[in-house]
Amino acid sequence: MKVLTMTPEEFLYCQTEEFALEKELEEKDWYESYEMEEEKLINQINSLLEEHSLEAWDRLLTMFHDPKLHEIYADREQIAIVYILLNIYQYERYEEISPVIFEQGTHLEQFNDLIREIKFLLWHIAFLDIEHSTKSDYGNTESQEQELFDYVEIHHLSPVALFFCVNTICADPPKMLLYLADKYMKQNKLYNTMMLLKYYDAHYPGNKDVKHILSEWERING
Repeated sequence: MKVLTMTPEEFLYCQTEEFALEKELEEKDWYESYEMEEEKLINQINSLLEEHSLEAWDRLLTMFHDPKLHEIYADREQIAIVYILLNIYQYERYEEISPVIFEQGTHLEQFNDLIREIKFLLWHIAFLDIEHSTKSDYGNTESQEQELFDYVEIHHLSPVALFFCVNTICADPPKMLLYLADKYMKQNKLYNTMMLLKYYDAHYPGNKDVKHILSEWERING
């Protein structure tokens, strides 16, 4: 994969008033072209969420298969959250997990709040005790961990949902995933542990310890 880098000239240009005015005009043009369409799209999303059924959520999934939506709206916060939710939903349906993520609300704002709260809880763990943070640990964050696990349990969030949130939100997803899997194992919540490790291995392959744990789990459980 080609790594995109910024030249010194490009970096200096980004600090200029000319660049700021250019970005301001781009933002203005976007609003003139798409603001009303974005409002219609959000109303459509909310209508489907209010139906609160598998059929409605499947229609939402089909609607977001349109590449034009991604091209135009992927950088818009509310729409970006819908993409996260749909990724979670697809995997939950595949894994036959219930309840699915969309059962947690009937309006996009509720899901914005849900994702935002998970983001802050994960950040509290990752950045609270930087002084004692290591490659595999975040220092003295026991109460923050408990807040996260309590929130996940109260909102019936699946390990799939937690994985996608970590993968989207955290600066170092592999570290956080292994950390949470270890915490779940210490709580004897082996299903949560193995699901997190399964998705870790699929997205970040090559960890021999993870491979060994998963193979042993598979051997024992057939």
